[in-house]
Amino acid sequence: MKTQRMRLLLPLLMLATPLSACDPGVAEPVQGLAVLVTGPLSDSPLADPESAFVAVVAEAPDIPPDQIQVVQPLVTGQPTNLSLPAVPYGFGRQMRVELYSKDVNGLPTFPVRGRGRTIPQDVGQGETFLVSAYVTKTNAFAPPISEAKQEALTDGRVGAAVVPMLDNGVLIAGGADPAAGATDPFDPKSWTGFKTTVLRYGTKERQLFNLSAAPFNASLSVGRAFLAGAAGFDGTVVLSGGYVDNGAGPEPTNLMEFYDPKSNNIAKSTAGNPVLEFARARHTITRMFDDDNYFMVIGGKGADDKAARTWEIWHPTHGRITAGELSGPRWNHATVRLPEKDGGYMMLVGGENDAGPINNFEVIRYDRFGNVSFKGNTKVTCCVGATCETGADSNAKCASLKGQQGYSEFRWEPLLRELRGGVARTLPAAAYVHNGAPRYNLVYIVGGFQDAKKTQPLNRIDVFDIETGGWIETAPTLEGARGAPVMGWSTAGAQRGQVIVTGGLDASGKTMASGEVLSYDPVGRKLFREWTANQLPAGGTVFGHAVSLSTGKIFIAGGASSDGASLKANTSIRLYNPK
Repeated sequence: MKTQRMRLLLPLLMLATPLSACDPGVAEPVQGLAVLVTGPLSDSPLADPESAFVAVVAEAPDIPPDQIQVVQPLVTGQPTNLSLPAVPYGFGRQMRVELYSKDVNGLPTFPVRGRGRTIPQDVGQGETFLVSAYVTKTNAFAPPISEAKQEALTDGRVGAAVVPMLDNGVLIAGGADPAAGATDPFDPKSWTGFKTTVLRYGTKERQLFNLSAAPFNASLSVGRAFLAGAAGFDGTVVLSGGYVDNGAGPEPTNLMEFYDPKSNNIAKSTAGNPVLEFARARHTITRMFDDDNYFMVIGGKGADDKAARTWEIWHPTHGRITAGELSGPRWNHATVRLPEKDGGYMMLVGGENDAGPINNFEVIRYDRFGNVSFKGNTKVTCCVGATCETGADSNAKCASLKGQQGYSEFRWEPLLRELRGGVARTLPAAAYVHNGAPRYNLVYIVGGFQDAKKTQPLNRIDVFDIETGGWIETAPTLEGARGAPVMGWSTAGAQRGQVIVTGGLDASGKTMASGEVLSYDPVGRKLFREWTANQLPAGGTVFGHAVSLSTGKIFIAGGASSDGASLKANTSIRLYNPK
């Protein structure tokens, strides 16, 4: 057998749970979850003789960590019987499968050699589902091999939008190929063959589906690359701006389209203002609220500086709603959303403009009442008890209400603050990383270039602690300086909060294949760094993407590779499995 496979029968509310290796004849359970466990076609921990024990753990939002689990010896190729304690029916049930070696006393020992999780599944009484756990080595990149052996993108996807979907998949839209002999990844003229096709990576199936083929025919209306994408709360995926080919070369577009999960197609808003006011590329788009599809499009490179110094709010149903100004023009920045109950903050990190790389971050504050902080705005929003004044004349109205019992007010002014050490950077990676603990709400800012020519990559790891409002002083540096790195973080289980940094360009202009892992100790407020066990294929990537999956793995795809000579589209897909 090429594929290493086990079948775990984990019936909820039933005690006997048989585990077998490569045994297709095991009977299905009457109710609960049947878990199919597979590993990569090569270098699988399931075939590793050092994998001496298997653990099966039930995970769910309402189940305490590691409360329901069983650990038994594992002999590769031979059946193993497990007896799993009862698991209650409910929402978001996942099964975690882990492999351990043995210590000198023959007992299970850390570290975990392999791990896989099923996608979350709601299980009601009497229901039965077949779910799968893909077990790969920890702290390592692995191919997302499927029964169809689909290990790669169908073609070049440099500058594609790569966005997580509500159904646990990943949408991959647009992109381009390198032009013949192109060497500069930052020159729009280096890219050609802009694509209209839309792909979907299925996390459960671990393979690609072409949504632009029948019966869906979900294609972009025009080929474009370096567009920005963001996921809505209901499965909608919005695709913003980017470069299109006008016949004489790439130019920014103001086009807005979205993937509609109800029709499984690409649609445009039917509102009076369906597109952006300003064409823009090298920008960001971020959903504003957890329960609605308002999106903020920020900065970017346009025909003039109007795109670069503005933000716009857009909705799939209502189209373009409003716009405002930034403190200054900005593109090639990173945007991190810091959510709050009735609004939140957009944190714009670094980037560049015609004056060069930017050494600050700007915070845009917004709420459900339509208030947004922007350049020159000193608007006051005030409340007397539960009644709030938010209109155009709220400044005068609030002045008249001062002194009343229950009066409170907020001034909507933008916040501009220097990056740590005042170090300017463009094309950094940034993410809001949290695990629900009070002392674990962080913004990671990693790598980037300190020059506009993109020849001086940075090895900086700067971490902003939301709780204290300051920088963590104990952050290490990257082992290798990385400009335009790829960064993602795990959002499941005990590995939640682990950050993977990979790809990017080194000082010689070559793409990097190594990976570095960052983990945070909230007690000591210290950050730790280590190498990944292996590397990305094809010499690494620049302009790749990393997407967090519900299985705890991180999906990495797209971009280009370069050995310092001509650019090549990187079609490989890899899943990083946290330690």
